[in-house]
Parts: sequence; structure tokens; C-alpha cells
Amino acid sequence: MTEVNRYHLYLNSSQRTSGFSEYFQMVLNKPLKVENDNNYFNLQVSSAVIPFSFKQVNGNNNTLTGCISTINGVQTTFDLTIPTGNYSASNFILQFKTALMTATGLPTSVFNFTYDVSTGRFSFGVVKVIPTDVYTFYINSNETTLGNFLGYHQPFTITSESLVVSAHHINMSPAKSLFIRCDSIHLNNYEALIESNRPSDILCRIPISSGYNSWIQFEGASSNRISDKTINTLSLYITPDNAYTISLDGIDWQVSLLITEYRSSVSEPVQNRLEPVQNRLEPVQPTIRDQVGSQMSTDPPTMDVPQREPMVQREPMVQREPMVQREPMVQVPIEKEKLLTELEDYKTRLEHLTQQLN
Repeated sequence: MTEVNRYHLYLNSSQRTSGFSEYFQMVLNKPLKVENDNNYFNLQVSSAVIPFSFKQVNGNNNTLTGCISTINGVQTTFDLTIPTGNYSASNFILQFKTALMTATGLPTSVFNFTYDVSTGRFSFGVVKVIPTDVYTFYINSNETTLGNFLGYHQPFTITSESLVVSAHHINMSPAKSLFIRCDSIHLNNYEALIESNRPSDILCRIPISSGYNSWIQFEGASSNRISDKTINTLSLYITPDNAYTISLDGIDWQVSLLITEYRSSVSEPVQNRLEPVQNRLEPVQPTIRDQVGSQMSTDPPTMDVPQREPMVQREPMVQREPMVQREPMVQVPIEKEKLLTELEDYKTRLEHLTQQLN
């Protein structure tokens, strides 16, 4: 492939044509169009600066449902909500106790929740206010709600009869990466992050390696081939690896893009494709026919004929006695074709002898 054009785009979400800081549209003053329909665009995210102003506990995962039952069999369902924010383990468990008190109407003293730093797990217990009280809490948690924070990826039960410990290590930062996406162009990408094996508009992945209230910086070379032959608008948005939306709390972000047009091999001129091949060909040794032909085109060929030695005078031949008359031979019929073949053979030999004598 051959590079034809290169375009650098330095974008700030504050200069968007429409949308929000997390999801904005930018209309290009001069649309980008390939010079030839066989050419194609390649889009690369060169760098990005994104604020870590989003919350790990947010509107996508801060709720769960549950049910409480007492010794007399009375069951009450409830909806529980944790305020959005970024929490440490100890702060989160306090918020969880407060939310559970609000949802059930029971005092916080009923809930005996602690965090073990050495194991990275919570312990859940219920204290009997009255010795005869028996409470059972069914918490409908999973990975898309508060399950990551609580250490449970499935529903669990808390009772006043025994202590319950988190099944998994708790995770106060379930979002480990950010993704820059573009839904205004067509890519050949796929993803299996939140749903299994679906077409993807992801341009690049950015690991979250800085702390809250800081800037996440990315320098990379993520490259994507685009199917579009014309680019008029870019619709860019950011998502975490566990949801399709995010809130940057009103703070803008920046990204630099490199769009390169390449000439596909099918559109390259034939001469351009042949020249490299011709340059790699080694000269062919001339054949004997070429050598003879080149000589015939200039001077006639010369042959070194050895000089014949002078003929030696031989003694006169002895007179042979007259031949005895023999009886005539019996004529045997011979095929005509055989005679002709022998005649041609004699002619060939005679010509050969004549050439040698000359």
C-alpha cells in the first residue's frame, strides 16, 4: 500500500458542534474524501487527555433490590441505592449500611458489617435487637449492580443466625479501562465486553492508571481501517469497560487523530507495480542462438578449416585380372519406398563428403 494523503485532527470536546463532553459531534469544515474509490482511510488515535472525574459508583451500577423476612414470615421487598462517588472499602460499607437502613427502616445498629484488610472481603452479620428477632435479608446482587463492590457476583443471604463473608475479593474500581468510540464511521471491529461478540465502534483502549481527580493520559498508535470513502462528521464518545455510558461531570477532554489515505494495490498503475519487479530481475545470459544471431547481423561467420596435407604420390595400381563372367544374379524384387530411402541417404552422405573436400 502507498500513502496518498495524511490529515491531523486535534479536537477538544469544548469546540463540539453538538452533544456533550462525554459524547459529542464535530462537523468537518472540509469533508475528507478518497481520491480513488479503490483507496481507503485509516484512522489512528495518536493521543488523548481525559479527566478522571467519573464515578466508579454511578447511575449504571448503584442500585439493587432485596427482600427482608422476619420470624413470623412477613416479607418486605426493598430497593437500595448508594450515592454516586468513589469510595474506599471502609467508606463504602458505611454507605451500604446507611442505604440498607433507609430501605428497610431498621436502625444501623442491627447491621454488623466489617471489612478485613488482610483478606479483602466484607463480613455481614445481623444483631438481634430482641432475642426472639430473626431477620433474613436476600440481596439480589450481580456484576452489573453493586455485586463487584460487595464481593458477590450473584444473590446472597444475610441472616441473624450466622456471619456471612464475601464470596470474592471486593472491587472498588470495577472500571479498569476507558474506550474512545466513534459511531459515525464503519469499522470491522468486534467486542465482547458487556455483551457477547457484537460489532464494535471502539477506536482504542486506555488503561486507567491514575487516581481520581487527575488526568488520564494516552499516547499510542491504535490503528483502524475505515470502510467509508467520505468523512463529514465525527461522533466521538467515551465509555468504561463495564457500561456504554459515563459521566465526566461536565469536564471536557481532548483527542488527536491521524487519518491517512492509502492507495490499494488494485488501484496502483501497472507501470508502478512492474518497475520494482524489473529492478529485481537479473540479466539473462545470452543463448547460443542469440550469440549466433548477433554475429550474423554483423560479419559472416568464419570457420577455421584445417589445411589439407599435399597428396602423396602413390605407386601405380597393379592391373587387376579380368573378372570372371559370373552367372547373372537372380533379381529379387525390392520395395520402391526402401530404394528411395537408401537413395536419399546416399545423397546426404555425398553432400557431407563434398563439404569436407571443399
